[in-house]
Amino acid sequence: MFLVLEGIDGAGKTTHAKMLHEYFRSKRQKCVLTDEPTSGTIGIIIKGFLRQKSGISPNALQLLFASDRAEHVEKFIVPELKSGTNIIMDRYVASTVAYGTASGLDKEWLISINSKFRTPDITLLLDIDPKASMKRKFPNQDESEVELFESVSLLEKVRNTYLELAKVYDNYFIIDASKSKDAVEQAILNKIEHLL
Repeated sequence: MFLVLEGIDGAGKTTHAKMLHEYFRSKRQKCVLTDEPTSGTIGIIIKGFLRQKSGISPNALQLLFASDRAEHVEKFIVPELKSGTNIIMDRYVASTVAYGTASGLDKEWLISINSKFRTPDITLLLDIDPKASMKRKFPNQDESEVELFESVSLLEKVRNTYLELAKVYDNYFIIDASKSKDAVEQAILNKIEHLL
């Protein structure tokens, strides 16, 4: 199974990706946890741009994301799936479309440059109000310390695109991430077990 967790920062993707990893391992199934941008050469460049707010054009940034993904899919995701390993992934194509669209890029172009990548078996959107997500993620930081994509007004646009994508794609499910950690975990497991 290729399972992707999506959502704005602070929605709980990383926490629940780790939980799912442990869930599959408890079922004695092979499972790996991965994320994007990756820790490869291109992913490290992307992370640098995001931290430094360097002024890279939105088009160039999204092409870097697509390049990082191409490398990741070819050298990691496909071989792992072929070997019978479940993959739990934090961010994938929907993140490119949601964040890129919020940056003013054409949604159809973003979908097009990612159209050849493997489709996840399941995408879970952890949905939360951006103000709540920012309070969760940055309880003690002021706005100047927040990364490029982490402003409430921009995240509102990102969230709206994520929700639009849920209406278009198969196997794309919305989980209410505003609830307690345990409640969100149970909702995720209920969905996974039902689909399995």
